[in-house]
Amino acid sequence: MRSEYLLVADPAAGWESPAERWSLDELADVDGWRYDRPHADEHSRGFWLRRT
Repeated sequence: MRSEYLLVADPAAGWESPAERWSLDELADVDGWRYDRPHADEHSRGFWLRRT
């Protein structure tokens, strides 16, 4: 499992998208968001984080 995750504003933009590095612990503490289905594209693998 990764220790850091890159949160991007626009997955379609790939590495050109504004992004921030977050730990899994930081992500787990965010209220109002939930983990969603896996996501993979030509840039990387990850998951969607959806606003609830």
